[in-house]
Amino acid sequence: MRRTIAALCVVSSVACLLSGCGGGGGRGGPPSPRVFTEGFGSGWDDVYAYSWDCDIGWYLNNPDQAHSGKMAVRVRYVAPWGGLAFHALQRPLPLTGLTECSVWLRAVTAHARVRLLLQGKNAAGQDVEPGAHLSSYGPDPIPVGSYAQYRVPLADLGMTDGSVWKVSIVDDTGVADTTIVLDDLMFR
Repeated sequence: MRRTIAALCVVSSVACLLSGCGGGGGRGGPPSPRVFTEGFGSGWDDVYAYSWDCDIGWYLNNPDQAHSGKMAVRVRYVAPWGGLAFHALQRPLPLTGLTECSVWLRAVTAHARVRLLLQGKNAAGQDVEPGAHLSSYGPDPIPVGSYAQYRVPLADLGMTDGSVWKVSIVDDTGVADTTIVLDDLMFR
């Protein structure tokens, strides 16, 4: 009986996380600037459909694994240059008034490095895919066992206006079997 209840709680928690209930909003308007904080932000989802060459795990109701709150994402890159991707569900996120993309990371394996990759449109309406090696914006390599914040100014990516529909955290080591934990991915 206890195993059944525990299994139902896990299934319910994963369903809530994947449906975006942690983001607290509907799906009709533009997505929230909070891509992942206590679950998907309103309007963000599809990590399984758009990610590549990685195993994704969830820390649910586990404040010891999260930077803040109780949820975090564990990513094991199973091939060089694998990527965890968050995708806007219906409309892109307008970047007007936002100045940076921030994420908290901690490494599980030594020598972990990643880069931020955005996909969207610049102010001129052109499709763009700017990226940044996060080693330029925080500790290098990502610290094992403790979180570090990486803050990338959107101006460094040429994205002070325009919009974003996909945010990816991509392996930057070039080797398989690197593992990180991600929390509090957001635009500000």
